[in-house]
Amino acid sequence: MEPNRLPELEPPHVRARDQAREESTKLARGARVLRAAILRDDLKPGQKLKQQDLAEWLGMSATPVREVLRILEAKGLLEHIPDDGGCSPAVPRSQSSSTNRS
Repeated sequence: MEPNRLPELEPPHVRARDQAREESTKLARGARVLRAAILRDDLKPGQKLKQQDLAEWLGMSATPVREVLRILEAKGLLEHIPDDGGCSPAVPRSQSSSTNRS
């Protein structure tokens, strides 16, 4: 080691692990915030949600927002709008089943 050079505090694999953990927590936080807004009815079924608007609202870039949207879509909370690149909160199952019965 050079005399005036400080050693690295963390080896590269530890930094990579911590960065992955940080990204994971960003996704979890984004999914949690968006899920809560949907369940509180702050975001209405049929309301068009654009990735760029969500990125600004959640304070993250577009890439993690896309992953958050995929997560919530897989859980049935969002519906993808084909040929638009947007998505919309899904109609709650209780509402969709009652409208199907009518």
